[in-house]
Amino acid sequence: MTENVVTISPNDTLMHARNTMLRYGIGRLVVVEDGLVKGIITLTDIMYSVSLPELYYKPLIDILVKDVMTPNPVTVKEETSLKEACQIMLKYNIGGLPVVNDEGVLVGIFTRTDALRAYAENAGDIYTVGQAMDIDPPRVSPYSSLRKIIESMETKPYMKTLVVDGESLVGIITKKDIAFVQIPPKMLDKPFVKRDSVLPKGKTGGVRFYIVPVAIDIMTPNPITTMPDDDLGRAAEVMLENRIGGLPVIEGGERLVGLVTKHHIIEKLSSMNI
Repeated sequence: MTENVVTISPNDTLMHARNTMLRYGIGRLVVVEDGLVKGIITLTDIMYSVSLPELYYKPLIDILVKDVMTPNPVTVKEETSLKEACQIMLKYNIGGLPVVNDEGVLVGIFTRTDALRAYAENAGDIYTVGQAMDIDPPRVSPYSSLRKIIESMETKPYMKTLVVDGESLVGIITKKDIAFVQIPPKMLDKPFVKRDSVLPKGKTGGVRFYIVPVAIDIMTPNPITTMPDDDLGRAAEVMLENRIGGLPVIEGGERLVGLVTKHHIIEKLSSMNI
């Protein structure tokens, strides 16, 4: 587990929560009051909350953490095994477990990154990437709207989608990429408008003007990749070294065959005694 937990108060603002996540490069904050765990707020919470019509037009400084946090989060004790902690994460599809003592006081947090580190250090060569990866990961085109991106991400528990142009991989999109993209909800499905404009050779016609960010605007281009025969432990090390949560899997130099993420490594850990 991680002992030095970054915390926040229920009455802090969403602006403060966002800035704190960015400052520390983390995806969740434990919400604490009087030393006790009251909730947890994640990038996912922020991503969804700013798209709600009732919150979109409110400045982040006017939205309180307690209004968007997940209250009474699932917690574990220090003596909880790695295997059990991973099973709990999978059961509830959560990426972090506050660790509390017998009095309910926060003493640490166990995250997907902690699980990744445990796998890399203790079980590196047991599985290959091909034995763990998703062979049918979500995909969007470079000009997919935010609505389509989010819908694509929601089809899998790891909340990531690949950006492909035909059969070619051009990027990857994660929660971090879109958590703070704010556009009016009514525009999420319509990324462009058509207007008459002068075309080459003096002709006129309808031209697409993109009015909201699309996949190519917010993706991470040219993502780091791995191969099916690589050790899963080495893939875990690459994720840790680059502070990323997933690696597209390429075969034969360019053919996209899957995606491996922290979630898939936790699936393996959930059945291992290490």
